[in-house]
Amino acid sequence: MLTQGKTRKLKEAGGIDWVTVLRNVSIKKLVEEGSLQMSLFDRMNLAETTSPRYPGERLIVCKNPYLAQERA
Repeated sequence: MLTQGKTRKLKEAGGIDWVTVLRNVSIKKLVEEGSLQMSLFDRMNLAETTSPRYPGERLIVCKNPYLAQERA
């Protein structure tokens, strides 16, 4: 798993892209700050958004309805 420190080093190196995962706590913060609206998932379980918490990064989010039901 890439830590914030490792992603900083990748940014400094330049020309490198990566895919990482946000933990549940980070996702909840995106919802709380308004960067991620749950209504984005009304038609699809996939959406794209941005956040000041992750400047210059493209955030692709997905909703797993089975996991949501399990955690409800």
